[in-house]
Amino acid sequence: MIPKYVLYSFLLLQILTIPLTKIPFHPMVEIQAVLYTILGAYPLCVFLKNYKYLKDNCKFLTYVYVLVLISCLIGLIKYFIVHSEGLLFFDIYKAYMALFSIAWIFIPIIDNLALHQVVQFCFKKVFIIWILVLLPFYRIGFTASYLEIFLPFLLFFNIASTRVKVILVLYALFFILFPGQRSNLLLFISVFIILLFKYIPLLKTKNAMRLMGWIFYFIPIICILLFIVKGFNVFDFSSYLNGEEQYGQENLFDDTRTGLYLESYNSIINHGTWMFGESPSFGYDSIWRSQYYSITSSIQRYCEVCVINIYVWYGLVGLLLFCYLFFLIIKKAFNSQSPIIITLGLYISLFYMMCWVENCNCWVSVRFIFVYLFIGFILQIKKTNMSNKGTEHYFKKMLNLNV
Repeated sequence: MIPKYVLYSFLLLQILTIPLTKIPFHPMVEIQAVLYTILGAYPLCVFLKNYKYLKDNCKFLTYVYVLVLISCLIGLIKYFIVHSEGLLFFDIYKAYMALFSIAWIFIPIIDNLALHQVVQFCFKKVFIIWILVLLPFYRIGFTASYLEIFLPFLLFFNIASTRVKVILVLYALFFILFPGQRSNLLLFISVFIILLFKYIPLLKTKNAMRLMGWIFYFIPIICILLFIVKGFNVFDFSSYLNGEEQYGQENLFDDTRTGLYLESYNSIINHGTWMFGESPSFGYDSIWRSQYYSITSSIQRYCEVCVINIYVWYGLVGLLLFCYLFFLIIKKAFNSQSPIIITLGLYISLFYMMCWVENCNCWVSVRFIFVYLFIGFILQIKKTNMSNKGTEHYFKKMLNLNV
């Protein structure tokens, strides 16, 4: 069983993800540091305690995580030898805790009730606290940031209990009525399309869901090939779309990603670290940041795009390993005959696609923790040979707040 203090840290971290108005203070760095430490160190300790068992039952993933830990140790030594210009130690600390939190993957393998426990806690606590406590102080436009933990469960709307369905419908309504960031809009629309497909006879088949999942997975590769061969930049919306449509406080057609990719690529080439990266103790040189933070002489940064940070930290080798790991997990999910596991694989493939656009991985994220738990659950199902009916019963019980 996951300790209560870990679950409440999970809840408090989610609360602190949204900016609040009408409150005369902001959460202290010390509070965030404690939450990051708990949610990063707890799964690491579980991993170390159960290392032999995990090595025997999940060898490849265990060795990959060990490599991540070794890279953190090397990066920490390197940080004190070669000072990282412009990166605060707390920024690096957050990135390390985020990397430690990858061990959440192993929690469901060790405890098959872990996913059930976390989901039940979130539906019973998170939504109620948001409605009763935070709503009066809520800053419009950050619905998705706080309620995003419910997003993947829209895919299981058909097997959820009535109370859970009410929460999911309210989440969808709040998201539509109070728009936020474009990346969240893309994620929400993709999940909603998948949900619609599940109610269309010809498209709700297992093969159709698998096809959609592989499309999500290969979209980034297709976009890269189009850029290399044709010079087509998918982020340069003005080159193939016309309009000034607003979504929340953002223009839907603004290109805010090309600059991130160019700055990180130029930095990696200049430092000669394109093959193996700089380690997580370093970001990439950013002209924008050096101008914006000229007072603090900050010239390096992490960014909100997951794969850029991975490329900077671990180079081309690390990026290819990242893609390969997701390929293996998605393939394992799609090899199942269980509609539940295939749906999880579909969501993970969508999450992977979003890692090329968003999904910041330089601090502990509830969004990432849920994906880690889903991956762990898929691996646990494979290990225990749980039947399709058993998997469906598990999810029905998990999405029933009366138990």
